[in-house]
Amino acid sequence: MSDETIYQWKRNADDFLQCWPKNSKEFFLQPQASDSFFAEMQNSDLFFKPSRLMYDPLRERFVLNSGVVNIEKSFYQEREGVNFSHMGYVSDGELILKTENEEFLLTKGMFFCTAPFSHYVLQTDQNIWKGFWFHIEISPYMEMRMKSGSLIGKTDYLSQLEFSVDNYLQELRKEDMSYEILDAYAELIEVYIRHTLSKIADKSFAAFIAKIKRNPAMFASTDEAARSIGISRYELDKLCTKELGMSFAKYLLSEKMNLARKYSSRMCSPISIAKAIGFSDAASFSKAFKAYHNCTFEDFRKVNRYKDNKDFL
Repeated sequence: MSDETIYQWKRNADDFLQCWPKNSKEFFLQPQASDSFFAEMQNSDLFFKPSRLMYDPLRERFVLNSGVVNIEKSFYQEREGVNFSHMGYVSDGELILKTENEEFLLTKGMFFCTAPFSHYVLQTDQNIWKGFWFHIEISPYMEMRMKSGSLIGKTDYLSQLEFSVDNYLQELRKEDMSYEILDAYAELIEVYIRHTLSKIADKSFAAFIAKIKRNPAMFASTDEAARSIGISRYELDKLCTKELGMSFAKYLLSEKMNLARKYSSRMCSPISIAKAIGFSDAASFSKAFKAYHNCTFEDFRKVNRYKDNKDFL
């Protein structure tokens, strides 16, 4: 039987080979590069890719690419030396993962995460694979988690993650999609991925992070934050890198920008938002927002069609 009768898509390069069986479905959660194999493909019942986004909520959370799949038997994907970790979940069916030294059968409720730059094969044999996947950017957090090689296991968060992913996809497909809603689901996806890889064991640190999420303006500097929990600046950065994959300063900025996007639908003036998230004035906030998002605050509000409100809700 020829490849044409088995596969609807097939592509290969020096570092990968991918074959999608007939009637398989691939719904991307992020825009595809202009030089991608998928760039010219049209959306259909079996395929979806979002158009260019002004702001990619998943990319801001270290997810380089992602998708929802419903793959028929005889699927095959082989990669060599890619500079990301490939993470996937099985919500139904089975998936085989082959690494350089081992072979794993993943069933419903399981996840996998490959080590960066490793060689691996994903395939379906006589069963389907229904689930979703993420390409996770290399970071100190991921390097620490993956230093022993690929991770395989059961996840306690499958239903919650599936709900967030499905709703993210539904919002993407709307003509009047909301970046605010996408951002909310992206935040949940990030949390469930991180907790899948490693639950935060330090309850005091978890409580500290929860406070910052509620009020990122509470600390003006890393030194001030470190003193509040009785550790040094170095120790706080080390702990944040281990648990969150970034320095405290970067994490604090990400939470400020996250809150700014949420407040953008409820506040009229940039100065109000600036004060709420810990900036001294509107100019410094606007400059930071543009540097972080590659777009101005005003353009972000226009795209979301937010109306001015004079009250802080």
